[in-house]
Amino acid sequence: MSAGWTYDNPDNDDLTAGSRKLNRAWYVTNQLRLAPSFLFGLDYLYWTTNYLGLPEGTDNRLNFYSVYTF
Repeated sequence: MSAGWTYDNPDNDDLTAGSRKLNRAWYVTNQLRLAPSFLFGLDYLYWTTNYLGLPEGTDNRLNFYSVYTF
């Protein structure tokens, strides 16, 4: 299991209207190996984005993945 956080804050003087002026996200992820060749994982991400001249946006994302190696 792992967790993390990311943050991006560009210089507003470099942006045009509607550009992303602040991005923040945190995430939690976990992987489970059921057999030597089969891996399953689950990620949860929560994003918030502030835009120049627009309302804040949010995103809740849940990713499920499976991997088969040979």
